[in-house]
This record gives sequence, structure tokens and C-alpha cells, in this order.
Amino acid sequence: MSTAFDQRVMKSREAVDRFDDYLTLHNIPYAKTGYEEWVSHGDFVRSMKAADDRTAKFIRFFPDRCIGSELAGVHLVEVKHSNCIEKEAYDIYMSLACEKRSVGIVFLHDDMLLFCRIEALVLQKAHSDSIPIVDGKWYAPRQLPDDQYLQWKQRSSGSGTTYGFVDFDATPFVYLKEK
Repeated sequence: MSTAFDQRVMKSREAVDRFDDYLTLHNIPYAKTGYEEWVSHGDFVRSMKAADDRTAKFIRFFPDRCIGSELAGVHLVEVKHSNCIEKEAYDIYMSLACEKRSVGIVFLHDDMLLFCRIEALVLQKAHSDSIPIVDGKWYAPRQLPDDQYLQWKQRSSGSGTTYGFVDFDATPFVYLKEK
């Protein structure tokens, strides 16, 4: 893969595939709901990446899977292969949870699938001398002056959006046994 974005997509695919295998192993019905999975007409998916309105962001950050059954109810689940989460994604998941939607998040971390409800996710306190900090837990590289942001982009594999690091010790994760 040639770009940092391509590498992130490849890592993400591994996490999603492992979660799908977990769901299949445990006979848990699911639907692929993340917009990366969509087959669209024309340039719809590309236009979603470029759009900057609230509806486009809601679609872009919609959780990857919808799982459920008549007995267990329906739950939205985001799947990540990262030690951080984008603030816009987190805000969308929390807004769904505030509307009484069941939203969980699965991280592939240290070769384990870890699950928690979005409301239980704990972020590390942010500290940086070089990147602006928002609300004490979010790194905001795009708030850097242009020349510093370009330097940051050259050094980083991140997208540049505001993000926070997950506190894997403080978050009450449930280990999802894959075998």
C-alpha cells in the first residue's frame, strides 16, 4: 500500500474481518452498515468523503455493523484497529447513544478483540507541546499554523482530524473470545 490512508484501510479491514468471523462463530446475525461497504451508483462514496456537512459526516461515521435478534435487540457496533478515535466519529456515536440507541465499539488491540459500550470508553488525558489540545483529551493538528501542520502531516500517518487516545487500562472492555 502506498499511502498512510491505504495502510489504515488495510488494518481496519483486518479488524472488521475478525469481528465478522466472531459474529459468525457465535451465530450472531449482522448487517454490514459502514459506508465503506456500500455499493453505490456514480460517485456517491467519493462525494461523501469530500462533503463537510453534518449529514455526510453522520453517513461517513455510521457504525460498521448492526447486530441483533428478536431476543437480544438491535445494536450498532463500530470496529477499530487503532489506539485512538476521531472526535467527529466519537461525537456521532455519543449522539446516537444519547438518543437511546445501543452503540458499542470493538478494538483490535494487542491481537485481541475488545468490546465496550461507547458511553464507557475512556480517553487518555492529552498532553502535547506541539499539537493544540481540545477539552483536555483531543489532539487537534489541523489547528496548527499551515507550515506546522504540513510538517506534522509529513511525520504522521494520521489523517489530521481531531483525535484522542483510548485508555485501554481504564476502559471496562469485554474480551471477545474468537475460538
